Amino acid sequence: MLKTQLEALRSQNISKSGGLNNERKRERNKRMRANQSVSVTLLTFICQTLVYLFTLLVIQFFLPTIFFWYLHEPGNICLLENLGHIIFDVLMYITR
Repeated sequence: MLKTQLEALRSQNISKSGGLNNERKRERNKRMRANQSVSVTLLTFICQTLVYLFTLLVIQFFLPTIFFWYLHEPGNICLLENLGHIIFDVLMYITR
């Protein structure tokens, strides 16, 4: 009887320590998931910022050059200085 009680106590201690290990594992997994979510958030933010900046670059420089290439000689495209002239040329091109 004493042996069975000792075995029962040992099994309880083993299961308790196993339970503690499981709790520690759960806590560690929660921390790892939190760290991973921060990493993913930062990576997503950086990628979205780069895509946004690249889109602005394309809209500001390349798209007008491609769209207005037939209105001017390549050396004369200066959109900020000649914006009114370009709009006038587009209207004249459309209405002829």
